[in-house]
Amino acid sequence: MKIGLTRETKVPEDNRVALSPMQVAKLNLDYPDSEIEKKKNRH
Repeated sequence: MKIGLTRETKVPEDNRVALSPMQVAKLNLDYPDSEIEKKKNRH
């Protein structure tokens, strides 16, 4: 399974995350063959 996260395109950008580090860690434990990718930040 591959999960892709896209960059915020709203102006002004919100300061929030789609998945918290704890949620990513749980996904990695529950689905060890999964990949989580994000678009690079503009900054």
